[in-house]
Amino acid sequence: MAENRQQQEIKEITDKLEQGVKELFESEKYKVFLHTMSKFHNYSLNNTMLIAMQMPEATLVAGYEAWKKNHERHVVKGEKGIRIFAPAPYKVKVEQDKIDPVTNKPVLDENNNPVKEVVEVKKPAFKLVSVFDVSQTEGKEIPSLGVDELLGDVEDYVHFFDALERSCPVPIGFEEIEGGAKGYYHQTECRIALNEGMSEVQNVKTLIHEMAHQKLHAVENIDKDLKLSRSAKEVEAESIAYVICQHYGIDTSEYSFAYLAGWSDGKDTPELKASLDRIRKASNEMINEIDSHIAEINLELQSEQDNHITCYLKISNSMGSEYAVDRIAGTPEQIEAALREVKEAGKTDTPIENIEAFLESKGIPVLALGSSSDDEPIRLVHPEYEYDVDTNEIYRDGAALGREMTREEKALRLAISMDTMAYESDLYDYRDRVEDREEFVLGLQQDLLGDKETVFGMVEWFQELVDEETNEAEDAQKIIDELYAFMDDFEEAERYSVTETSDAFMPGEDFAIRDNETGEYVYNEDGAVITFPTKDEADRYLAGMQEDVAEKAEIVGVVSYASGEYFEYTDKEAYLRCIQNEIEYAPTSGFRFETRSDDPELRKAVDDEVYNLYGMDNPHDLAYYQPKEEQTPGRITFYVAECMEFPEHGELHEGLTIKEAFDIYEKIPSDRMNGIKGIGFELDDGSIYDGKFDLMRGRVVQDEMINYITHYRNSPLVQDAIRQCREELNARGGEISDGIEAGAYVIGDKYLSMQVATDGSWDYTLYDSDYKLIDGGQVGDGNMSFADARNEILQSFGMMEENLRSMNPEVLAERTSVQESIEVPDYQKEFLAEMSAMGIDVDSTYVGGKKVSLTDHVMTADEVKDTKRQIEYDGIPKMLYTPDQWKEIESGMKHKLDVKVYANPDYTASQMKEIRLGLDKGVDVSVFANPEFSDKQMREIRRGIEAGLDVSSYAHPDMSAGDMRKAFFALKDGTNALENQSKSVEPDKDSGLYRYYSTQRPVTPGTFPGKPTNIQNFDTRESVCGGQMQAWGYVEYKKPLTEKQMSDYELKPAVREAVTEEQPSFSVSEKLVEKENGKKKSVMENLRKKQAQIAQADVKKTKSHDKGARE
Repeated sequence: MAENRQQQEIKEITDKLEQGVKELFESEKYKVFLHTMSKFHNYSLNNTMLIAMQMPEATLVAGYEAWKKNHERHVVKGEKGIRIFAPAPYKVKVEQDKIDPVTNKPVLDENNNPVKEVVEVKKPAFKLVSVFDVSQTEGKEIPSLGVDELLGDVEDYVHFFDALERSCPVPIGFEEIEGGAKGYYHQTECRIALNEGMSEVQNVKTLIHEMAHQKLHAVENIDKDLKLSRSAKEVEAESIAYVICQHYGIDTSEYSFAYLAGWSDGKDTPELKASLDRIRKASNEMINEIDSHIAEINLELQSEQDNHITCYLKISNSMGSEYAVDRIAGTPEQIEAALREVKEAGKTDTPIENIEAFLESKGIPVLALGSSSDDEPIRLVHPEYEYDVDTNEIYRDGAALGREMTREEKALRLAISMDTMAYESDLYDYRDRVEDREEFVLGLQQDLLGDKETVFGMVEWFQELVDEETNEAEDAQKIIDELYAFMDDFEEAERYSVTETSDAFMPGEDFAIRDNETGEYVYNEDGAVITFPTKDEADRYLAGMQEDVAEKAEIVGVVSYASGEYFEYTDKEAYLRCIQNEIEYAPTSGFRFETRSDDPELRKAVDDEVYNLYGMDNPHDLAYYQPKEEQTPGRITFYVAECMEFPEHGELHEGLTIKEAFDIYEKIPSDRMNGIKGIGFELDDGSIYDGKFDLMRGRVVQDEMINYITHYRNSPLVQDAIRQCREELNARGGEISDGIEAGAYVIGDKYLSMQVATDGSWDYTLYDSDYKLIDGGQVGDGNMSFADARNEILQSFGMMEENLRSMNPEVLAERTSVQESIEVPDYQKEFLAEMSAMGIDVDSTYVGGKKVSLTDHVMTADEVKDTKRQIEYDGIPKMLYTPDQWKEIESGMKHKLDVKVYANPDYTASQMKEIRLGLDKGVDVSVFANPEFSDKQMREIRRGIEAGLDVSSYAHPDMSAGDMRKAFFALKDGTNALENQSKSVEPDKDSGLYRYYSTQRPVTPGTFPGKPTNIQNFDTRESVCGGQMQAWGYVEYKKPLTEKQMSDYELKPAVREAVTEEQPSFSVSEKLVEKENGKKKSVMENLRKKQAQIAQADVKKTKSHDKGARE
């Protein structure tokens, strides 16, 4: 019924619109307008250009006398005329042949010569004359069809505009628009812009006009079968704006009628008639959307009193197949007390049937949003409160109220959410494949409780919804987060919990401890359930039990990559698995690891992987890794083995110096070697790494393998042994070829490529961070080893060996060849250098989850900017944030905002939202981007900045949000007082002059009436009158200006202090007082009545309503 009444109201308004435009065409006003316009001269092209050059803002132009004679206006004294050319013909006497008027031939005399005569003729000529624009004149009003701009205020403007913003699916912003347009909808950027400095009424009307364009005429929304002209689109948008404004009591007829007449093709307004059905349908849908947000704002305003909250309540059966969703408001204590009464009544024979009506009787407002019986049911809502009519249980934020939920309960509720999502999105024909949903939910619950791997198939489904950014993406992500949280909770510290048993095991003993993994209770040594009389005693016992059985999580190892990624592991198996998966890619990924655990088995397993990488078996048994007693200063000795693979087979000499070791090494004959002879070191530093390790095999120093072990890499003894070995080796003929013919390395921000030359020397090429050639050449004489050649190159360029890491030579060759063929612009070079300095592999890295190259093509400046922003986004650690916080960060990412401003776990999700909205609207969020402000305080500061107010007087954390709102209205009403003052303006006490501020533009000729006594411009727009307004400058007069003069030139009179009033109240009782005083009803008050109708009517809500409400 309420919907029918609204549709009838819209029809009456559109009928009035059509009649109003028709009457305008037939009115005496229209005739007067045409008659007046006919008196203005149509100037030539040259004169039109002259006028535009001297006064671009000129509209209606006439001469000095023409203004007096034709329009009863006079030129203001002192105004400078616009100079144009006017015809000025003159007469001269000339002698010419006399023409016979009958024959049109010259008259001849007796000698047949033409008879001459003297006549006067006009010669064309022009002179400069002065004309004046209407803005330079005063007198009788010039008639017009309508008004150039709507003036006046809208009651509850801030909240009504907020409702419009929430209803608008695209961003809204204010900017200075050239050419006189009030606003526009940008088709490609999908945003609405409004002109700065307009009145509240004009802002509202223009925003609705542009929202109508977005709804009906945006590229993605427009009906392709309709071929609408520009005129038809403008008629539709303005008609919708008129209808919606009239619905909310805002009269725009004086503007809208003229606007429609200007765009209509004739008096019959064919465009309006053809679009009436579309206009009425769109108006109805937009009003419904705006109404829902106004009702939401009303609940929010009410909730801010007495610590009220607004939230969702879902009433359903256990399986979730039947339900109703409501929006309610009240204090948590009030809501929970009422729900507990419902629960208690549910235990009796007389349960409460109409829960919504019961809550209303308890003073809790209820707004019905939808139910499972609706055509488009609202399923994907995450309510703060739930009531299960089957189990008679109350839940808050997913947890049972007043007790711990069992693991089975949590699994069931998660299974229901997963089933609902799969059913609503119909993933992979879910509706056809699942015949018995209840049976499926119970099976899914068991999967969650048992082998959780089986549920990952559905997780992959949900991830597809997220990746494809479908309508269900946000809800799908929430379920994925809940699923992982469920698994983490029971894999970490939630194995045991205190649960109520209600005397099940022993009278007076109401609590026990439950093993959530097995579902069993905890027993004592005698096999009896351990019970407790109070929950506090049970909690204390559980805390002690957990201290006994839980090991403090120690970091067993850390890993890092060349990209800068760094991970700590507390799980030994996960750490070892990471090494097994990553170590073979270490030359290209820069993978490094450090084992911090003293566990011998883990340390041996890690070393096994290192030896295995080189195709060797770990020569050390487990005893080798057992912790040793701490010893005094470490030492290192050397040994020589005939067979390095099995040192015990053949000659073995131990406890040597490096020189002794080399002397013995050279004496071992090659013809009796059992294997490759070599030199090793034996470390004795009190660590688990004490013992033997290869140092040199076959005159090749094994430094790379040694340095793979973190302890050796950090040990001064081992590093000194490598140095001594290489020096002694060089003194005895140098390191022989180690079989390596090519190599590539990253050294800081440079790249080195090496390969063997035909003469046995080493070719090398050194590149900078952009893969451009720095130097190249050859080193060695055919007897130098690869390692020696590499070290010589490093030393010659002053580079450190410890900064060296391997990379794939083929990858480096590919990158340098691409660089040779592609010349990237300077801004891309700077970007690549910056990324390289951060340790990012610019040729192959992940951006936004996709593997890309930053060097294989020329990037545009915007692409560089977007890529850099995405890399910054990727660096934000998601695990630090709650799902709601991350949702706000992702929303900022989608709008390409600087989310680093609020990507701080100290902010709540609501605080993040306020900062995000401020960034999206281009305001200076630094004023309120502080965790000390609540989200409500942030909102009041943000609204003040958006309104152009100086918020410094109330932007303080110690001021409540309510007091901030009062300060906001005080400042706003003070500004309005300035706008409305005219006759009460007083002269300055010192100068006796009347001062008027120019708030919209600098003071220049044409921006003020008459001749002021004084003109003053500021360098920038400054705060004046104690911060009550912003101005570019001022003019001063000996006499006060009229209201019309101030309005025409948008000047504001100077005042000593603003008139402030109390903050408008939005309570019902105060609105009744306003009604008695004859004031217009508030938009918000009108919607309260509508809210009551919605709560009682069976209105079918769409998902878009739910989305808006949840926002």
